[in-house]
Amino acid sequence: MTSRAVLALTVLAAAPAALAAPAAGARWLDIALAVAAGVLLLLAVWLFLRQRGRGARRRGPVELLQELDIGGRERLLLVRVSGEYLLLGATQERISLLRQLERAPVQPAAADEKPREPTL
Repeated sequence: MTSRAVLALTVLAAAPAALAAPAAGARWLDIALAVAAGVLLLLAVWLFLRQRGRGARRRGPVELLQELDIGGRERLLLVRVSGEYLLLGATQERISLLRQLERAPVQPAAADEKPREPTL
């Protein structure tokens, strides 16, 4: 056999092994992509669970209509309880009744309408 034939046989014998095993850089890239996908999945689940607790809720006679953060851990809550509207102030330590509304709060006016008087 000539040296060319030996070289050709060596290359052909090594080719399947080279194709089957990716380079070390490709392995690290695969690992990095898998870790990034896992972190993104965990972040998405965390955001979903966090947002699930916000917004209007309907459970029995109590309904949270609106929540407004006013700084730190203080919030204003507009709640409907058995047809009555309550404006509550919530802090880290307690919840206080600020006002009991006689009628339903007014929805924000559209851009082409005149502003209405507040119902508070």
